[in-house]
Amino acid sequence: MRATDSAIAVLVAAACLATMAACGVSGPGGGPTPSTPGSVETASPDPTSPPTGAPTATPLLTHVEWNEPSGEVIASGLVDGSLDDAVDCEFEFSIDGAAVSRTATPQPGPSSLDCGSVFVPGDELGPGAWTIVLRYGDARSDEATVEVPE
Repeated sequence: MRATDSAIAVLVAAACLATMAACGVSGPGGGPTPSTPGSVETASPDPTSPPTGAPTATPLLTHVEWNEPSGEVIASGLVDGSLDDAVDCEFEFSIDGAAVSRTATPQPGPSSLDCGSVFVPGDELGPGAWTIVLRYGDARSDEATVEVPE
C-alpha cells in the first residue's frame, strides 16, 4: 500500500467516525461515547417537549382545493400518532376574522385516523384566499390556503 493510499484510508475512517458521531451512533457497549475519558453526559429534559406518556396526535391536511365544477372547497385530512376515535376532526376555514368550520367523524385505519373530506360551497365562504387548518383535540395541522374566486 502506498503512502497516499494510507492517508486516504485514514481520512475516510475519520470522516466515517465523525459522521457516526453526528448521527448519534453509540460507542462500544451501546452507551454514548464520552468526549473526555471518565466524563458522562446526562440528558436534561426538554422543557418544550410533552411529558413522557402524554398522548400526541399530528393532524395533517392531505388535500385542499377549489373545485370549479361543483363550486366548492374540498378539504381532506388524517391524524397520525396517539389516537382517540372519540375525538372529532374539525376543519376550520378562516379569512379576515371570519370563520367557517366543518366537523367530521374520523374512521380508524391501520396507523392513523382518516378524517375524510368536507365540502364547503363557495357562496358560503365568499371570495378570497381562505386559510384552512385541521384540528384534532388540542392539536392542529399546518395551514393551507385556497383561493375562492368571485
